[in-house]
Amino acid sequence: MQFKSQLKARKDILSYGFLGLVGMFGAAYLGADGGPGWVTAGWLVVVGLSAWGLGWSAASLMGALKSPEEGAKRKAAEIGIWLALTLVAMGAACWMMGGQTRSLFPALALISLSVGMLQKPGWISGIIWGFGGSLLAMVGWAAVNPSLFSVKNGLLWFLAAFLFLRLMGCEAGREAPQAEGTGIEDRVDYSQEAARLVHLVSLAPLFFLGQMAGMGVIYGILLFFMLVVSEGQYRKVGRREWSQANYLLGILLVAALLAGRVV
Repeated sequence: MQFKSQLKARKDILSYGFLGLVGMFGAAYLGADGGPGWVTAGWLVVVGLSAWGLGWSAASLMGALKSPEEGAKRKAAEIGIWLALTLVAMGAACWMMGGQTRSLFPALALISLSVGMLQKPGWISGIIWGFGGSLLAMVGWAAVNPSLFSVKNGLLWFLAAFLFLRLMGCEAGREAPQAEGTGIEDRVDYSQEAARLVHLVSLAPLFFLGQMAGMGVIYGILLFFMLVVSEGQYRKVGRREWSQANYLLGILLVAALLAGRVV
C-alpha cells in the first residue's frame, strides 16, 4: 500500500513539472507574440530540467542523509555533486538569457530546493508548489521581455495565477488519501471541497487572459473542455488522479494558446 502511495505521489509530482513547463513556454509564447527563438527555447528547457533536477536532488539527499544503511554517506556525496552541477546549469541558462531571468535565478533555485524538502502534501506544500509554477512562467516571460512590470504583463500574471491556484489545489487535495483512517475525515472532506473550489477558480484567470489577448472562439471552446476535465477529476469516487488531469489540462492549454491567436 505504501509503495502504491509513493508511486502515485511521483506521478502527481511529474505532472506538476509538466504543467510548469507548459506555463513557462506558454508565457514565452505570449510574451514574444509568436514564441521565443530556438536558442532561447533551448535555454528554457535547461532551466525547466534543472528545476526538476534540483528538487529531485534535494529530496534524494535528505533521504540519503537519514538512511542508516552502509554507503549512505557516499551516496549523499554523489547526490550533492549532482545537485551542484544542476544548480550551475540553471544559473548558466538564466545568465545566458540575460535580463530579468538573472534576477529570478536565486528565487527559482530556492523554491526548487524547497519543493524537494517537502515532507507531506497539504496547503503549505501547495503554496510552495504554486510559487514554483508561477516562477517558471515568470522566467519564460522574462526570457523574451526586458521587464516584468508593464501593462502588457497582465497576460503573464493571469497565466501565473492559474498555475499557482492549480498546483496549490492539487497538493491540498492530495492530502486526503494520506489521512484516511486517522479519525480526521471531516477535515479531509473540507480539504477536498476547498481544493475543488480552488481548481474551479483557477480557470478564471485564463478567461481574463483570453479577453486581454483577444483570443478567438477556439480558445473559449478549449477553456470549456478544461473546465470539464477539472471538474471530472472529482467524479472518480475514492481516488483523485491529479496526474491525468494535469497532463490533459496542459495539452488543452497549449492548444488553446496556439489556436486562440488564429481562430
